[in-house]
Amino acid sequence: HDISDRKELDQMKADFVNMVSHDLRTPLTGMRAFLDSLGAGVYGELNKKGNQASIRIQSSLTRLVNLVNDLLDVEKMEAGRMEMRFGTYSLKHLVDASLDMVRGFADEQKVTVEVGEIIDADVLADLDRMVQVLQNLLANAIKFSPKGEVVTISSSIEPGFVKVSVTDRGTGIAESDIAQIFDRFRQVAPSKSGVKGGTGLGLAICKAILEQHNGTVGVESQVGEGSTFWFRIPGTQKPEKTA
Repeated sequence: HDISDRKELDQMKADFVNMVSHDLRTPLTGMRAFLDSLGAGVYGELNKKGNQASIRIQSSLTRLVNLVNDLLDVEKMEAGRMEMRFGTYSLKHLVDASLDMVRGFADEQKVTVEVGEIIDADVLADLDRMVQVLQNLLANAIKFSPKGEVVTISSSIEPGFVKVSVTDRGTGIAESDIAQIFDRFRQVAPSKSGVKGGTGLGLAICKAILEQHNGTVGVESQVGEGSTFWFRIPGTQKPEKTA
């Protein structure tokens, strides 16, 4: 009887995931592509109100697509099917690709992203997944920063590893919450508007991705003084060029 219940539950979960993947993600992705074309003037120029409405709808669709992707990633985590395609990439390429993903959000939130020292190093990584990790950390830092503040990204080298840090000047995280923020459905902190955003899945997914990279993730924070989220993955510093 217990086995039958478990099989029925697993089938319900599989049906739900298939529904999310095919019945939600596919049309949402198509609508977002249409709005991209609309904003680019493919179907003619929009007036000011039309353009503003398009941007608002596109932002909402992006949040929905990200929610769907997070749910699918959690299912892959539980099933042990989060596949990785490893290659050797420069750390600068990883950072640049991640920054490109959050510049619009930073402008919208009136937060500046400042790039500190980025080590000339190679990392062994699944590029898309590591961009997902860094994009998540940057987006969180931007979301929880007051308007006009600065988010800083920097890196350092450790024996056999490259460490990347993202620092915000937000409200910080209570010590009692730090041990739990990488758990599923846990929120980092209230946003500056007092409203929680996101699914509470992003950091759990980041942790799972980094574990498959033989890496680690952590945070250092004090209430009222901001937070620094960091991760380290296998990497090597490139030798300095000699004349």
